[in-house]
Amino acid sequence: DLTLNRAVAIKMLHPFLVNNPDSFKRFQNEAHLSARISHPNVATLFNFQEFEANHFIVMEYVKGMALDDVLKLQGNISEREPIKIGLQVLEGLGAAHELGIMHRDLKPGNIMITHRGFVKLMDFGIARLEHAERMTRQNSVIGTLEYLAPELVRGEAPSHASELYALGVMLHEMLSGHTLYAAN
Repeated sequence: DLTLNRAVAIKMLHPFLVNNPDSFKRFQNEAHLSARISHPNVATLFNFQEFEANHFIVMEYVKGMALDDVLKLQGNISEREPIKIGLQVLEGLGAAHELGIMHRDLKPGNIMITHRGFVKLMDFGIARLEHAERMTRQNSVIGTLEYLAPELVRGEAPSHASELYALGVMLHEMLSGHTLYAAN
């Protein structure tokens, strides 16, 4: 951001997806929902822009590592760290849930950790408001399978409990060094 002299992250909708109404609607939805959340444990959205038929989201640049990269490097994490990480994820999730926003894709790749151990929840790309109209076809599954609660796999609506399930799976992974379910 040259105007304010700060580093930002830019997420851009690929130009060939602009003409796909579902992709554009999802991207726009991510911006609208993310802009509602103001919490230290959620990456801040600064702007949603269009320039020369390109659409992009400007957000806080979080200097650190995604939790999935930390797990790849270290395997499991010392006993106290998962608790610290989990509590911060819960704080960010709580702020979203208070606004009726369901993240729907909690996974280590969407959790950034700074060098000081501060956690930022990222990527509200498939988030939705509770009781909002579905953007996906009925009975279709959306999210990352390893972190989906059984009811989501059955095509039921996301809930606070299904997001806590995903956090529980991540806690298991942080403590054990491996995913709860391995793909065959």
